[in-house]
Amino acid sequence: MMNTKTGNLSGAYDKTAIVREETYRAIVGFATEKEDFEILISHFDNMNKNLQLKLIDEITLRNERDFVSPFLEELILKYPSDIKIRAMSNLIKMDISFALKYMNHENESIRNAYKHLTDFYL
Repeated sequence: MMNTKTGNLSGAYDKTAIVREETYRAIVGFATEKEDFEILISHFDNMNKNLQLKLIDEITLRNERDFVSPFLEELILKYPSDIKIRAMSNLIKMDISFALKYMNHENESIRNAYKHLTDFYL
């Protein structure tokens, strides 16, 4: 049976997607320089959800708040709840004051992500 979305036979894998994901995974694993993360951020939408979450965690380990926090804040504003929650969680780990501004945010999904996190941590 043909998968109409990928054009592959059922059970067959899109080898290009697999290679792309493994390449991203390797780059995330070896990234140390700001430039490495900038490249990964530019490909964020091309990554699968698990790799996106891994990148959020890895980039947060950097001690460059001026670089990391704008990326996380963009994710909170523009991405689905699971990404919002991970990004906000990492902002809280960096500095609680970054996340406090989302407590009464005008966007309900952002307020809900904040509530989810604060309920979890309490």
